[in-house]
Amino acid sequence: MSEVGLLTIALAITAANPPPPNCADRQTIKAAQLNEFQTMMMAVSLRCVRVGDDMRRDFDAMLARHQVDFSEAGRQVKRFFGACAKRGGSYDRYSVAVANKYGGGSTPLRTCKLLQKVMSEVTRTSDEGTVVTLVAEAMIPRSVLETFVCPSANSKVQD
Repeated sequence: MSEVGLLTIALAITAANPPPPNCADRQTIKAAQLNEFQTMMMAVSLRCVRVGDDMRRDFDAMLARHQVDFSEAGRQVKRFFGACAKRGGSYDRYSVAVANKYGGGSTPLRTCKLLQKVMSEVTRTSDEGTVVTLVAEAMIPRSVLETFVCPSANSKVQD
């Protein structure tokens, strides 16, 4: 089969199976990853206290350093849910799903020490949010938001 034939078939399949309309765009997914990274690190910092590693000061320093980044990410996620009531749930349901995902479990001391180093490095950066966003993307490869609103686990994020 020719390249033109393969391209025609690929375009037909894509047209027949567009990304679900409720899925988020890349900017919203990045915002969700950052928002969820903040929640995950908060939960970890609280769990680490129980195993003898009080990293709450590091967490607070990271929040203070990247307050603008975390705040904007939260607003972006809220705008996403506010734009359409049919996105598979409300912002409140999404927030509960995030809390449930990151709030449970336990964190061993070794992991606490590693994540404390991550927070320290993220706090030291002065790059207008680039590093914290990249760390969030690496640590949250698939956001709860994406799994929450996209019907298929294999659906693609819209650009």
